[in-house]
Amino acid sequence: MSGKKINDSFAGWIAFVGGLLTITSSIAAFFYPTPWPWPFITVAVLQLIVLGAMVWVMVTAMRHNYRAKPKYDKALAEVSQLKDKMKDELAIKEDVAKILHNYCHGFRKIATDIFNAEQSDGVDYDRELKEFFMKMLSNIKEAFDVYTGHSCATCVKLLNGDNVTTYLRDEISGRERSRVDHSPSLIQNFHYSLNTAFKTILSGSNPAVYYCNDLLKEKDHYENANPEWPKHYTATLVAPIRYVRNENTGESAVLGFICVDNKGGGFNDTAVNILGSFADLSFFLMNLISAKRNR
Repeated sequence: MSGKKINDSFAGWIAFVGGLLTITSSIAAFFYPTPWPWPFITVAVLQLIVLGAMVWVMVTAMRHNYRAKPKYDKALAEVSQLKDKMKDELAIKEDVAKILHNYCHGFRKIATDIFNAEQSDGVDYDRELKEFFMKMLSNIKEAFDVYTGHSCATCVKLLNGDNVTTYLRDEISGRERSRVDHSPSLIQNFHYSLNTAFKTILSGSNPAVYYCNDLLKEKDHYENANPEWPKHYTATLVAPIRYVRNENTGESAVLGFICVDNKGGGFNDTAVNILGSFADLSFFLMNLISAKRNR
């Protein structure tokens, strides 16, 4: 029971007992005659005792409330912050869900057109695939900008044997990083083992993803073929574009990777599932185009 409730209860009992004694003493003064001043003196003393006790209780309650007020105000502020945070998180989930839905809507059309295409239609599959990934990277960037609260860069890297090449970047980060992608002296084409994320994924780890929200802390353990990576990002999330052939052994066919990075982090298991959804769609379309070409 709180101090305020104890004080209120105590004050009530004092008032009740004091009033009862006052009434009793007043009645007794009429039935048991005593020298004139004493009944009134007795009543006055009892009233003073009751009044003093009630004043003491009120002062104690005021002191308690004064001490409790900062804690109460702090609790109210925390509740208000939690409500605002819940509203923000709900808005983020709604925005990400809309982005995913809009993208899947567009994906359905692209996949259906390619699936129904005939050889005589002369479909340019390279152009279709590039257009697909350009739209996808824009949607991934938009989704993760909202989800992480930081400006993100996205790209698709393809795996050819043991070597990795950058296939496409989102339009914004591509302006800044394309020099590296086309420079033979830098990382135009490199072995997957030179990148910790790709090496971790291809090692058969479970889950087959990689993310880190503070790569600078992992600098001694994180490898990247581009020595200038800290200028561009300090956190990353990488999901494989793959198909698992055997769920028991984890044997899979990996076609490439979708990478998201930023300088603030915010990646978690939910982010893994979001990016994994895009990766699954990517594998489906790439496999569909491959089947159409080899038909």
